[in-house]
Amino acid sequence: MNRKETVYWYLTVAGQAFLWGLLLQLRWQWCLLAVAGSVVCVPGILKNQRRCQKEKERFQLVNGYMSQMAQSFTSTGNILLSLKETRSTFPKGEMRTLLTKAVTHIENSCDIELAEKEALFFIEQEYDCERIHTLHEFLQKAQQRGGSCENEFRLLESIRQIWEKAVLEYRNTILMARNMVTVEYASLMAVCVFMLRQFPQELYVYKMGIVQCLNVFMILCFTLVFRHMDKKLANSMLKDAKKMSLERAEKNFSFLEAFSAKRALVKGVPAAGGTATFFLILYLYTKSQGCLVMGAVICILALYGERMRYFYLKWLMVNEIKKEFPKWLFDVLLLLQSENVQVSIFKSAETAAPVLKQDLKKMEQELLENPSSPEGFMNFMSRFQVAQIEDAMRKIFSLSVGTGGKGEVLNVMIDTNMRWLASGENKRLRRKGEMFSVYYMLPAVP
Repeated sequence: MNRKETVYWYLTVAGQAFLWGLLLQLRWQWCLLAVAGSVVCVPGILKNQRRCQKEKERFQLVNGYMSQMAQSFTSTGNILLSLKETRSTFPKGEMRTLLTKAVTHIENSCDIELAEKEALFFIEQEYDCERIHTLHEFLQKAQQRGGSCENEFRLLESIRQIWEKAVLEYRNTILMARNMVTVEYASLMAVCVFMLRQFPQELYVYKMGIVQCLNVFMILCFTLVFRHMDKKLANSMLKDAKKMSLERAEKNFSFLEAFSAKRALVKGVPAAGGTATFFLILYLYTKSQGCLVMGAVICILALYGERMRYFYLKWLMVNEIKKEFPKWLFDVLLLLQSENVQVSIFKSAETAAPVLKQDLKKMEQELLENPSSPEGFMNFMSRFQVAQIEDAMRKIFSLSVGTGGKGEVLNVMIDTNMRWLASGENKRLRRKGEMFSVYYMLPAVP
């Protein structure tokens, strides 16, 4: 941070603390304590401001890189030439230095194919983003097979634009939440100041130690809340949603498949009986009706605990599948531009999300045994009865026995999946944004 900006933040934070101290009738010792405590938070605020600016720059660089790289490869069909052309579009800075390193690594290597893979990995390491990895993976495959790939890159560009728009809207939601919480807190403190001014002389808080102490605490919380919200704003804009691990997905699938309502009820009876006995004894001792109500609630939870766990895990898995299925289908649609349905499914299974791998293995086995059977397609995630998946698999089957990746069916699938991807990304980030409504309660706590 430059000196001028640093001084500005120190003076601003110290000034607002001092002003609130005067308005809240703090004695000079308490006022200095409030100012000192607030100033201690300034380095954290400065760090958040710098990180926030840095993350905005990184996000813009990544979007510019992906867009230009896809456009360059469409015309050159070569990774090295595309990297050189993309490098020329960036001024001196972080991205240009990284692309220069990647280009130099390829030019100085004997094994060009391996060097290109390593060079692209340098970029993936620097910008840990799933979409860059997807782009690089496709670049390598497209270069190996040759030919035109305009349609595929048009799809990739559409996905990038959807993601960019959703992330920017999410960031604006956080920014608005930070500003609103700050204004709300200041308004509530102004109400406190007004109330203090209405007290008669005999309740003058200048001499009340406990009130002085609590007012210092309220001023410090004002700075801390702003710093906390600012830290949320400085989080990485490139960070992807966490994926469910393969181990956890298999464990959840095993529980759902083995679940039996009768066994779950029998299993819950001992726990419910023990709970009922405990609360009955407690009631006889205390004569409190509250014990009976609490005991009844906990008893029901104990009795139907396994069933509730089943419904929760099913809901969790359905949401995870809905989130990951469009991404897998997008890979299949890209591969269908040059491969048949079966080969596209087999190749896409390698990079599919863990939650899909179990059913993809079953589908692969069924397709190997009977490629023309619809059961291999229609059994995919059929136990969860997701209408969009059933419709998509029905269309994929029609492609496997009909057009083989060309025609109206493929176009309809691409359009539908684009809308699904856009909806999923927007919904995920909107849900994260809605969580910030909880922060509107923060100013009321102090």
